Amino acid sequence: VILMIPVLIVFLVKEGYFFPRKLLVGKTKDHLIAGILLLLLIRAIPHGLNCAETLQKDREKQEVTQAFVRSLPAQRELIISSQAYGAPFSEYALAYSVSWAGPEGEEYQNILGRYFPTTWQYFTWDKRVRKWANGELGVNPIYIYMDKWSEDGANEALKAVKPDLNEAEGKIRLLFLNEEEGIGRVDSVRY
Repeated sequence: VILMIPVLIVFLVKEGYFFPRKLLVGKTKDHLIAGILLLLLIRAIPHGLNCAETLQKDREKQEVTQAFVRSLPAQRELIISSQAYGAPFSEYALAYSVSWAGPEGEEYQNILGRYFPTTWQYFTWDKRVRKWANGELGVNPIYIYMDKWSEDGANEALKAVKPDLNEAEGKIRLLFLNEEEGIGRVDSVRY
């Protein structure tokens, strides 16, 4: 919707439709194109308003989760398993920026590894773990974030990051649930 408005305005100005004479004596083809564009714009406005309302609700939900994230200890290990944009961690957004870094991607990844040495990203669509730094999981408390919380999903993410972790060492306790979005802590005997 937002992208259609400038296109429509440019078309109407270019074709001179803001001047009554052109509107009255214009070609039928021009009137038809302008009419179709206006009809599309008018029909798209309710969808655009609905989209804006949905985005606002999503943002309010994210703020609640971000407030909880700020309460977590700074010395932590984090496993992020999310397929949705808007995960409340900057590490999640930065994971995609490595892909866009081009030839400097490897150097960029090393820099991020210094800032976030204890963050792992688990992607459910290919069952792979990605991280920037070489470190061992289990030194600090481990937290798992999922955009759609499920105990099975959290266990799958933990097992992917730390395959040799046994059941006694890796019991996950749900700490926070915001609609579907959840954060759990791994209750381990190691720390």
